Amino acid sequence: MRQPNIQPRSRLALETLAWAERRYCDTPSASQVAALRRALFRGFFEDSLDLSDPAALAEVANQQGLDGAALEASLAACEDREAVQASREEGQALGIHGVPALRFLVDGEHAGILSGAQPRRQLFLAVERLQDALRQHEGNTTS
Repeated sequence: MRQPNIQPRSRLALETLAWAERRYCDTPSASQVAALRRALFRGFFEDSLDLSDPAALAEVANQQGLDGAALEASLAACEDREAVQASREEGQALGIHGVPALRFLVDGEHAGILSGAQPRRQLFLAVERLQDALRQHEGNTTS
């Protein structure tokens, strides 16, 4: 992995993934959605793919066996923009301000966030705190 030559906004790539999930996740093509996610990541970090170029995104979709022309039309019509914006706002409300981000849950309830690149020790500490919270939660439910 290397730093890409360009640093485009990722909104269209996020809209691309939202489109693919909306259109294909409940179909036999669901595995192609996962492949699209990997191809976009790989394309950006290995080949400096311009994530702000609808034609480039459509080509990646085509390469994964998805309908690139339908993707371009969806991007032009901003069909998934509101969903992407809502997801971004939810992340910001949770305290996610960078990538990667890890959200920890205890019994489906929010238990913490690690946002942005962190030293390995921070990850270990977060897991230890989560284990402590789980033990405390289990103790409260058995009492």
